[in-house]
Amino acid sequence: MPPSNDKRSELESIRGLAAIVVVISHHLLMFAPQFSRELLLPGFGLWHHADFAVRIFFVLSGYVLTRKYFQTGAIAVLASGAVRRYPRLLLPILGSTLLGYGLYAGGFMAHRTVADIQGRPMDESDWVYVHYRYPPSLKEAVSEAAIRSYIGHYAPNTYNSSLWTMEVEFFGSLFAFALAALVGRLRNRWLLYVVIAVVLERLQAWYFIDFLAGVAFCDLLVHRASNWKFAAALLPFGLILGDCTQSSIPISDTPRLPHLMSTVAAAAVIAGATLSPFWRWVLSFRPFVFLGNISFCLYLFHIPILYSLGTMLFCYCHSQGLDSQRAALISATCSIAASIATAHLGTITLDRWSIRLASQLDSRIFRAVDKSDLQPMKLAS
Repeated sequence: MPPSNDKRSELESIRGLAAIVVVISHHLLMFAPQFSRELLLPGFGLWHHADFAVRIFFVLSGYVLTRKYFQTGAIAVLASGAVRRYPRLLLPILGSTLLGYGLYAGGFMAHRTVADIQGRPMDESDWVYVHYRYPPSLKEAVSEAAIRSYIGHYAPNTYNSSLWTMEVEFFGSLFAFALAALVGRLRNRWLLYVVIAVVLERLQAWYFIDFLAGVAFCDLLVHRASNWKFAAALLPFGLILGDCTQSSIPISDTPRLPHLMSTVAAAAVIAGATLSPFWRWVLSFRPFVFLGNISFCLYLFHIPILYSLGTMLFCYCHSQGLDSQRAALISATCSIAASIATAHLGTITLDRWSIRLASQLDSRIFRAVDKSDLQPMKLAS
């Protein structure tokens, strides 16, 4: 297919590919848990675990959310972004949570039967057994979508386990806006970036370091020459490094090194996609851009679909005499296809409505006041 003409297509594509990695990873955990434990070949670490893909989300958010500010220098851009963030996330999160609630309350989730067929022990550490173990409640579902997804999300008591990242995304976004506003115009801000990174490292706030890396890279790209040598090598270097951080082979006795390596790897992937003409061309092809356009809803909606349609198909295939491998392949294929279709529907409805709602709140309620409209407050005598 011909490439898209979208100027930001490479960023959308990276987001979309990271989302599909998360989706595939979760399907592996559901239908082929032994695959993640046994297959340790180079390159497969990225598909075993979704952690690195999530780190790419966070670095990319830090980059995208502050780019317009570094290009224009308008502080109002950051204020507007901060105001829009909650309503921008709200409707897709609400839709995915209600979907999870409806499927669970309707008795459409067969994940425990899948685990029994596979002979998996009743283990609290098993990803399958952790979720959907409580009485369904519409009130709790709405509360999770409106409040608990952003503040104190509790994974075992959730209608959509993907929502654990929304708290990080929300506060990380506010952190990125505040960081850019406070230090984005200072002469020696690079020293402050390093100091803040060290403080965050000491606090083990790894995900905030991802946002900081995105902000710093955006600052560097906008204010420094973008004609970097060997830019094309950054993307594969980042993937290789990211694969190493996902491997079960210990890199270091301390958890700090893998976390920091993940941040560097995610930043390298985004840098390569942004700076290399070759990777920009590859990532501008429409299938990649399509995944990027639906990535947010794909990330949010795939868990309820996997736990319902995916597991029910697996049980049906098994009842028809198919072995576990064939049943898993058919179930995962149909579940992923349904997730993509649902994500597309959610993107053209909930996602667009959420963007419109955020824009209206910003323009009508929190619109920046012109300085000429401000009057000094009179003090009482």
